[in-house]
Amino acid sequence: MNCLTIQLDLSRDRSREFDAFLAHVRSAGRYPEIDQPAPNRDELALHFFTEDLSTLWPELQSTLLADPEFGVWLKNVAIIGCDGAGSDGAGAEQKGHESDSGQDKSDFRLLYHYDASEHCDGLGVKL
Repeated sequence: MNCLTIQLDLSRDRSREFDAFLAHVRSAGRYPEIDQPAPNRDELALHFFTEDLSTLWPELQSTLLADPEFGVWLKNVAIIGCDGAGSDGAGAEQKGHESDSGQDKSDFRLLYHYDASEHCDGLGVKL
């Protein structure tokens, strides 16, 4: 099982409400696990579990990142990554990332970052 995670920093852009965004995600037929923020924090995470990242990622790109109502907002507040990418045959050669503990997390891929200077790995699939 693989997990694609959308981390949101709501303090970066207050033009949309999280509840409206979550309703949009659910209307697209997706029901992620949600890590609620700690008190007085604006960060939270949505976890989408799948056996097929190479199908899920393009779907989320078209239904969320390209959405006329939420797309720009999401691009301002989101970091999107996945783990388990090495086990599903979804794409390009693995690039190692270090975890906070300094250990290599070679099955983690950064798919999108609100900071355009961050290198994103991709899955070898495009819209």
